[in-house]
Amino acid sequence: MVMKTEETWTATIYVGFHHADGCWGMDDINRLCQAFVNDNPGCVTITPTTFVYVGGQEPGAAIGLINYPRFPKACAWLKTNALALAAVLLGSLKQNRVIVVMPDETVVLTNETE
Repeated sequence: MVMKTEETWTATIYVGFHHADGCWGMDDINRLCQAFVNDNPGCVTITPTTFVYVGGQEPGAAIGLINYPRFPKACAWLKTNALALAAVLLGSLKQNRVIVVMPDETVVLTNETE
């Protein structure tokens, strides 16, 4: 058995599916994430989620990034790519906001028209 370790780093991007013209789905998230990791070699996880808030709820996804020891990256690279993927999701899915939760901070990206 071989064991390899790297510095722990994680980020989770939270994005909803509703937008002014309708609703996206998991296939759309999968397509966008696949294109992103093809251009920015890495790996993400995609988990369906439900946002429950006062007066309603919305389907969405939690997209996870980790420092995978098989293909380690610098934490700064991972942070940059988490924010870049969040920006792609914000624009492509016509969202008002996307949240990125990282070990040291939580960032909200908002649509310029908000």
